[in-house]
Amino acid sequence: MAHERLLGGRQRRGRDLQLTTSQPRSRDVAITKYSRSMSTDEGGAPTTTPSKSGGVPFIRATPALWAPPMVELVFDGTTPVTMTGSLYTSNWVTARGNWTISPGVPVEWPAPCAVHASAGATLVLGTTTPPSLVLCKVYSDVDPQSGEPTSDPCAAYQCNRFSEPRCAFSITADETAVGGLPSEIVTAPYITVFCIWFLPPDQQGQGPSPNSYASASWLFRASLSQRSEPGP
Repeated sequence: MAHERLLGGRQRRGRDLQLTTSQPRSRDVAITKYSRSMSTDEGGAPTTTPSKSGGVPFIRATPALWAPPMVELVFDGTTPVTMTGSLYTSNWVTARGNWTISPGVPVEWPAPCAVHASAGATLVLGTTTPPSLVLCKVYSDVDPQSGEPTSDPCAAYQCNRFSEPRCAFSITADETAVGGLPSEIVTAPYITVFCIWFLPPDQQGQGPSPNSYASASWLFRASLSQRSEPGP
């Protein structure tokens, strides 16, 4: 402490002795209490025990892929069905390149895949970085010439990473699954999926106004069946 450093190498005077024999000051008491709250290991070195906290861990700004990922819709059932989405649009400008795809006409829908209307669905993204937003829309019909929907979506589902409603993410070594998609997703044959990812500063493209987000949309086409699946 300060008064102990002043005593080093000198003979203690009466005033100094009075300081060392008086009651410890409030700051000294606080330091003493802190030192007593610490335990020591077998070698005498102080150790501390981390306290449990009810806080929420920080969310890291994990990097997105440098190009739009592959996206699949997996429909459950006795025989699961996997549909691979067809990349439709992309606003994906990063430090490594520009993968922008503007919407075109006619819309090139993929070939239909047979799916039972009662099947549940899981969205599988070919990246370990969850998107900030997932938006699914289904349409009952499209124009035969342009391929564009002829009416508003008959069903839609949206979830988010940071706000309600939150996506039910499940992350593995090489992909991110979004579970809990409502059964309304499988109510019409034309399905679109739109996702947005945050781009950390070191991934953003060049220019005065670099994009802080990357987005893309995919198309799916189902051939719905109302028949019940046979039992095992």
